[in-house]
Amino acid sequence: MKVVILAASKSESDKDDEVNYGFPVGSKPKCLFHYRKEVLLERQVKVLRAVGLNDITVVVGYQKELIKLFNSQNGLGLKLVYNPTGETDVKPLRWVKGFDSIKVGVQGVDDDVLFIPGDVYLHEEGLRKVLAEESSVIGVGGHGWQIFKVRRNVLPHIREFEGTGFLYPLVDLIKADGGITIATGLVDVDYYRQTDEGLMYGYRRDLSRW
Repeated sequence: MKVVILAASKSESDKDDEVNYGFPVGSKPKCLFHYRKEVLLERQVKVLRAVGLNDITVVVGYQKELIKLFNSQNGLGLKLVYNPTGETDVKPLRWVKGFDSIKVGVQGVDDDVLFIPGDVYLHEEGLRKVLAEESSVIGVGGHGWQIFKVRRNVLPHIREFEGTGFLYPLVDLIKADGGITIATGLVDVDYYRQTDEGLMYGYRRDLSRW
């Protein structure tokens, strides 16, 4: 099984976007923020390797150089692939671009794939619940969808998909494959105020003050 971590989009969302997550303009990628004193990306890699998943690709875009540097400095040995639309200002930000990252992540892949958004705090128990299922899986908990196990027979449908919608089309394709939804108990670090950095510097609801 291959792992694809989705980490191409911007951290911040502006006032005109659907949802304002409170990240300051120009923030580093979400996967590089700390949660419970661990960098999210480093935590993901640690947990994935603990369960024997070592083939890990990160889809980068926004501030890709920071993820590349972190990968190198910490010896993570991750494969990085680039989604150019991850750096663009398409609105509504969350829904339009994301499926590009999914398609980029499965280029050249012929295996089952585990998709993980870069802002998910992994723990081994929740991950093992997903891996224990033979079918495709939509893992939920916290704020919503957090992890997706896709059987290889779904990959041609991912590559053929021409629309937008970030995770919605992926969920539809998993359901069409007879996939199931299970509770994982994983934590989705959507908001700046959830991060250690946000707690340290204080969360301001008025983003004009950043």
